[in-house]
Amino acid sequence: MSSAAESHVKQREINRGYLDHISRWSGKREGLTYEAIIRSLLFNDPLRLVLFPFLLLTGPLLGIGLRASLRRHAHRTQSPLHQEALAYVESFVHQYPLHIYPIVAKALELAYLKKRLAGRVGLRRARIQ
Repeated sequence: MSSAAESHVKQREINRGYLDHISRWSGKREGLTYEAIIRSLLFNDPLRLVLFPFLLLTGPLLGIGLRASLRRHAHRTQSPLHQEALAYVESFVHQYPLHIYPIVAKALELAYLKKRLAGRVGLRRARIQ
């Protein structure tokens, strides 16, 4: 096998064909036509155009629903676990900016584990003494 053929095989193996797709999608365009612009906006998926108005309605409706839920449940007191987890949120915000799931999950885990471990360590100390 020649060196050029080997390099093509290696390149093809590493790239796994996605470069061909990108070059076709972003290649030189002879002329911009209305159809070409619409096709590039839709990425050949007309369902996107049909569902776009629903997307614009979903955002405000979700916001209204969340506000109503907060008002409805505002009188409830938080559980001690959630109150303790709020104390740890700030330290996780610095570690995971703009990622809500790890912040919430780790704060709740830390609050639960500290409470759980404190009870277990207290039982062991009582048995030892």
